[in-house]
Amino acid sequence: MPKPLIVVPMATKLHGEEYYLSVLEVFHRKLKQYALDFHEEVVTELDEVSQVAKRYADYLPVLLLLTGGTSRMVKKFVDAGAFDRVVILAHGEHNSLASAISARSKLEADGIWTWVFHCSSISDPECDLQLDRMVRILKAVTQVLEARIGLIGVEGKPETAENFEARFNAEIVTISMDEFESIVRSIDVEEARKVAEEISKLIKFESPKDKLTDVGQIYLAIKRLFVERKLDAVAIDCFPYLIKHGVTPCLALAKLNEEGYLVACEGDVQALLSMIISSSLTGYSGWIANAAMFKGNRGYFAHCTIALNMIRDGIAMPHFESGYPYALSGRLVHSIGTILSISSDFSLMAAAVVRVIQSGLLSYGMCRSQIVAEFDLNVEKLPLVAPANHHVFIPGDVREELKAIGALLGMDYVEYSELLAMV
Repeated sequence: MPKPLIVVPMATKLHGEEYYLSVLEVFHRKLKQYALDFHEEVVTELDEVSQVAKRYADYLPVLLLLTGGTSRMVKKFVDAGAFDRVVILAHGEHNSLASAISARSKLEADGIWTWVFHCSSISDPECDLQLDRMVRILKAVTQVLEARIGLIGVEGKPETAENFEARFNAEIVTISMDEFESIVRSIDVEEARKVAEEISKLIKFESPKDKLTDVGQIYLAIKRLFVERKLDAVAIDCFPYLIKHGVTPCLALAKLNEEGYLVACEGDVQALLSMIISSSLTGYSGWIANAAMFKGNRGYFAHCTIALNMIRDGIAMPHFESGYPYALSGRLVHSIGTILSISSDFSLMAAAVVRVIQSGLLSYGMCRSQIVAEFDLNVEKLPLVAPANHHVFIPGDVREELKAIGALLGMDYVEYSELLAMV
């Protein structure tokens, strides 16, 4: 389950109770819509800090600095609760931000992962936008920390999965291919046909529909795993399944990801992390794609599945490598996106903003959903610096959000422009 959040307000009495309570009331009202939990009282004395910190030792704390003179409280709070990461929220009056900066510098010197969000004025409408951005970032971070991830189609636990567990205090639940096939076989055929009918109404078909009920069974089997195993996200090693059964999970994944059940193909936990981030920031799962070709300032990305709500004019056709049903082709709904790739040890995320200048089935020599992405720089040497082959296309320019997420997850964030300048 996602790591819980708690907002802990802090102030010094020197600034006046009437003032800091009025500031708290505004922040409380603004953040109430996000259902964030608040510590019930304002922490105003250094002697109170340790007890409060220990109470929330299992949370990700958001320390709301209502006034200045609070940096020592922040430091003691983090030490007492043995937190490895903390969020600070400040504003532009009564030295609130000054204390936030002081606290941040001390915490970072101690190796604590920290990020400061701040509003210039709590009455400025811009503050609402900043708080909304903060909550989306925190949602992404908490969805990753202590996540319970299903990995289908593996016998042992790959090193990448172990790295994910260690870095994010998460749990990877492995489900063997034999077990998954057994679950698929147990799915009621009539229920699977209903799913098949739903899918058939959403896209066109260039392949016969005789395997569509199989897709419905795969979809329902993965959905059952989400519920019964209490999973937050899933990755499936799909090639062994499609080779054995002559049908791909591609359409099942397209529908699941549209519905918010995040599933990565090819057992790719790195890409799954990017998808969790994308979903939290944008409401879309993001699109996993192979880095297929780079020429000048253009990159060509392709894959055989994509969330149904990220495309228009969807077409089911033969899968690229195998020729089996069904791959999914379509034109991207979004024209601007951020591509994100993550290293196998989860220490590095690399990103760039791109413009989609073409999409759909552009070549029969690649996976079926394809885009031509235009960068602001020459990317022919990108294969020399990319952390991984798979890149996830996240709608919109979310680079600033990724910086904060990377900082709070203990990952280095770098833009491709920086990496490419070194080769």
